[in-house]
Amino acid sequence: MNRIVTIKDAAPYGEKIAQLLRLKTHISSGEVHLTLLVLKSTGEVLGTYTDKSSFKETFTPNKEDPLPGTFLNRALSEAGHQIQVE
Repeated sequence: MNRIVTIKDAAPYGEKIAQLLRLKTHISSGEVHLTLLVLKSTGEVLGTYTDKSSFKETFTPNKEDPLPGTFLNRALSEAGHQIQVE
């Protein structure tokens, strides 16, 4: 799940004011729930590993800031890493 809220949603002329003040204008938030099943070739479950990760980032879309999907990918990687640590 990934949701983006912009300053345009919050206030009229908000984007112009944010540009003048050099404020971050977007918020991206989401979470990942990851379940990994380890199976035998017969289909028998050897183990189940579950973890989750979430994020909430503020940014201004430009060439320097990553795209919102990057935050979701990072959360997925973090959940996968936690499973590896187990």
